[in-house]
Amino acid sequence: MPYSQLLAIILALSLIVGAPDEVPPDLSPKVLAIIWGLKTLAWYGLCLIWTKLSKDKLRRLPDKILWFAIIPLFIDLYALNLKWFFPHLPIIDFSNTFTESIGLFLYFLYVIMGWSVGWRVSREIRKLFPDQNKFVLEKSRLVLPVLVPYLFAGIIGDIFRATNLPYSEFFFTGIFIVSMVIILPPVTYRLWSCVPLPPSPLRQEIEDFLRKKGQRVKEILLWPAEGLGVCTAAVLGIVPQFRYILLTPCLLNYLSVPEIRAVLSHEMEHIKRRHMLWYIVLLLAYISILYRLIDPLWVWLLTKKGVLELFLKAQDDSIMVGLFSVLPFALSFLLYFRFIVGFFMRNFEREADASIFETDNNPIHLINALEKVAYLAGGIRNQPNWHHYSIRERVDFLVAAYEDRKILLNFKKRLFKIKTAFVIISILLLALPSVLPKDVWETKAKENLATIYIEQLLKRGKNSPELYLELGNFFLEKKDYEKAERFLKKALKLSPNLPEALNNLAWLYATSNDPRFFRPKDALELAKRALKLKEAPYILDTLAEAYFKNGNIKEAILLEKQAIGMKPEKKDYYEGQLQRFRDALVKSQMNSH
Repeated sequence: MPYSQLLAIILALSLIVGAPDEVPPDLSPKVLAIIWGLKTLAWYGLCLIWTKLSKDKLRRLPDKILWFAIIPLFIDLYALNLKWFFPHLPIIDFSNTFTESIGLFLYFLYVIMGWSVGWRVSREIRKLFPDQNKFVLEKSRLVLPVLVPYLFAGIIGDIFRATNLPYSEFFFTGIFIVSMVIILPPVTYRLWSCVPLPPSPLRQEIEDFLRKKGQRVKEILLWPAEGLGVCTAAVLGIVPQFRYILLTPCLLNYLSVPEIRAVLSHEMEHIKRRHMLWYIVLLLAYISILYRLIDPLWVWLLTKKGVLELFLKAQDDSIMVGLFSVLPFALSFLLYFRFIVGFFMRNFEREADASIFETDNNPIHLINALEKVAYLAGGIRNQPNWHHYSIRERVDFLVAAYEDRKILLNFKKRLFKIKTAFVIISILLLALPSVLPKDVWETKAKENLATIYIEQLLKRGKNSPELYLELGNFFLEKKDYEKAERFLKKALKLSPNLPEALNNLAWLYATSNDPRFFRPKDALELAKRALKLKEAPYILDTLAEAYFKNGNIKEAILLEKQAIGMKPEKKDYYEGQLQRFRDALVKSQMNSH
């Protein structure tokens, strides 16, 4: 199936998985049903509008519809909150795959509506498919194979999760990849109604060519692709026991034997260079890097106060929480596959094209095949896409490489370097979380959370000296002296004889490393006032510190001994303070002599 349609289905599935389903919708079921019906009619109308734009856009509607159908699906899941209604049958209540399949049903409902509109208004499509149902069936059969690995791995994954086995996500990924390698190829060719290519001189020619290339396949298949405008060959599968070559009747009818051999050379190069295996590596790299980086990146984002505020505002809205969880993945997935995987796919196709120089030493037969395919597909010679160079670009490269073989050599060297760089960068990204300061980020995020919580309390009118004291203490610990002084002064304004506020403001003025707030004389006066109101070890320690910073070390020592005599909880701290003062006294006496 076309790769762009594959990405559209994966994006739709991501939206379904991330959609909220715990909080019921605000609207009644009847109102939701009316809105859903009106929205579905609007979707139908949008498809009709698309068909009125131009003949070219109409021709591309069946392929683009998988992308556009995401719009009504998004409305269903995130505006109407319909996932809450998805049934959970008692027998399979543990199955996420079952509920996600209902979402896929909705998605393909909109897709089929778009295909039906395309068939009704397009004479060109109706000539190919006189029967509307057959057209929809053929389009569905083209895209359905991609769901097979997901459904198979999803059901097995549900069983693993239900039995509380550890690392169920890794089991899911492993089963998904195994199903792609073993289950997908035979299921796909059956869904596409492929049949073995009958015995003929052409089949014998193909078998001889494969033997010469040293490549094994399970079967050479004829892919009817009836009316889909497909004129191509493809290799389906990685493992030889589950590998098939697919050829469309269009290709066999219009290409000569040398041209078919050139196309097969291209497909065999994909096997030889293990391009399909590389696609699995690219997928695993994305999953592994995302798994390793998602947690530290999320913590880092929470260190940004604006991001944390935005998330806190959305946390009571299950729909917004769902979007927060799914959109980063969806966007990263699309960007990764569109630009990184797309880059490798385009260059793997070019590498496969270059095999013609090993087969025939002349690209003429492959060039002729490409030009014919472009014409038969409706004049797409100059039409590039994200995973293929255009036919014109491919032909230009072959001609240039034929005239100057250094171009071919430089291309292969460059591709090798890029693959090596990708592997190295992937390993570095996997190792990166081990050296990231995640603990520091977590502390910063918690401080931001506390700051926001405090600010929210203030906005709610909590105007008490105790609250301002707590605020002052919080910012004093963070060494945010400006805010600490402001809140402690507010506490004293409301309660001038609050000993804790006097003590903490004295400590701020005595210990601040910011010259603007280092005021030892003020610290001494505040600490004396605090001690008159409350005799406690920590206040004695503050007063001792204030005397010390004012140069009266002997008085600091006496006060610290008095504090220790009260048997405080953190005795080691007070003894450390006493030793610090004694060392300073000895040093000052030595200097005086």
